[in-house]
Amino acid sequence: MKKFIHLLKREFKIFLANDTLRSVFILGPIVYGLLIGFTYKEGKVDNLPVIVIDQDHTPTSSTVVDMLGDNKTIKVLHYTQEPLRLEDEVIKTKAAAVVKIPENFEKDILLRKYPEINVYVNTGNVLTANFSSKAIQVTLGTLSAGMEMKTLQKRGANAEQAKMQYEPFKANYITMFNTTSNYLIFMWPAMMGVVFQQVVLLAMAVSFASDFRRKSFLENYKGSPAILMLIMKCLPIWIISVINILILSAMGWYFKIPVLENIFGFAILATVFIMTCTFLGALFSVL
Repeated sequence: MKKFIHLLKREFKIFLANDTLRSVFILGPIVYGLLIGFTYKEGKVDNLPVIVIDQDHTPTSSTVVDMLGDNKTIKVLHYTQEPLRLEDEVIKTKAAAVVKIPENFEKDILLRKYPEINVYVNTGNVLTANFSSKAIQVTLGTLSAGMEMKTLQKRGANAEQAKMQYEPFKANYITMFNTTSNYLIFMWPAMMGVVFQQVVLLAMAVSFASDFRRKSFLENYKGSPAILMLIMKCLPIWIISVINILILSAMGWYFKIPVLENIFGFAILATVFIMTCTFLGALFSVL
């Protein structure tokens, strides 16, 4: 027992005396957790700048602009003429998309010529591109449906008949698990797992390298079983990992990450994960 306590103190002393281990293993997960948490704290992206070029200047085109402006996901940048260099304007305004309403838009609708609104999506940022394109698609789809139903009503159909003719069936979309489509809930747990794995592997490598440099590893563990040597090298990592998990759990509560219902299952998973990472780190460190 005395030898066990002596070796445990030795391993903790080596761990805490190493600046790299302290900064990476203890501060690393906390810094990354806060960074990712505050970056995606809102969960969704709102007020994305979208350039809307109205070349028609009619009540119908103004309705399109107004409806796009009512969508909270996007922020309309209204242009009456197309810029000379559209790509440069997109970069300058950091626009997520460009909506181009063509000339004679209202006239072509009345003449049933099926005019087209071109939407140019800036895919330089996939996250904002997805949000902006979805918001524009929903808004224009709603407006198109409303116009078609009004046309049917003018032909003599009542509101319900117009709705049934335009939409013979209704589809209900029900989200599961991440019901709010929150990017923080989607990314934070996975990213913390990746970060935790990397810092555990690095901590094991630095710990073994420190022992090999001192050439005191075999002297202290002379006559000890191999399993004891492995456990003693891993034990400080295991103990501090538990503390880190508790800190990350508190951060998850702060960022309103949903709490797992099966805490016991999570504890088993976390234990196996940490032990696997430390054993893997030990394997590669001694090769």
